[in-house]
Amino acid sequence: MGDGEGKIVFWNQAAQEIFGYTAAEIVGQSVAMLMSERFREAFSERVRRWRKTGRIEVPKTRVVRPGLRKDGSEFPAEISYADWEVGGKTFTTAVIRRY
Repeated sequence: MGDGEGKIVFWNQAAQEIFGYTAAEIVGQSVAMLMSERFREAFSERVRRWRKTGRIEVPKTRVVRPGLRKDGSEFPAEISYADWEVGGKTFTTAVIRRY
């Protein structure tokens, strides 16, 4: 789960198994750490627009993108997004499956 700054705020055991990071290593870090380098600039631009407009832009359908493990290896990941608001703050949940 990520916040409006593009930071990871929650990490579960399944994510640890897929990516190799423990919650202590990843919570508070940028979601970009989990992305292939070629997708990071587009992600950064979405975060900038989110900060400026207060509106998150997430795909409404599942997408397949390369995930990046702690060891540097990439894998195809199927990602579904949902955005939600609590206390005036917007969050995004990404459900990730190895594809």
